[in-house]
Amino acid sequence: MDDHKLQDIIHHAYANSPAFRARLDGAGVRPEQVRGVADLAAVPSDPIDVQAIASLCPHFSGADVDGLIDRAKDGVLAEILETGVERNLREDDLRAAAATIEPSTLEWLQSARNLVKFGGATKAYKDVEAYLRSSNLY
Repeated sequence: MDDHKLQDIIHHAYANSPAFRARLDGAGVRPEQVRGVADLAAVPSDPIDVQAIASLCPHFSGADVDGLIDRAKDGVLAEILETGVERNLREDDLRAAAATIEPSTLEWLQSARNLVKFGGATKAYKDVEAYLRSSNLY
């Protein structure tokens, strides 16, 4: 992410979200202290076990992961609109979203499996074959 865009987002959130402002103020962090991605470590956030979420998403593509995050965000925003109480995205939101999404790659992986297994695929498919075998899809 571009540092200037990040700075704009931080300043906008600080000016418009009482919950975000309280979070930064409580940590003694001023918006101007967040000059780039590396400075985000100073911004307090709820812990999310990324490895645990990843384990719920076997065979997900990057687009699938993006969709999972969007679905979790949409759920949180709907809750905020309903209750009027701001809150952060939490691990349980991501877990709930993961339970509702199927990976878009399964059909392609099945086709690739057939090619690798029965079609005499070239060496170009060795990585695919290794992935299929390690994922018990072969």
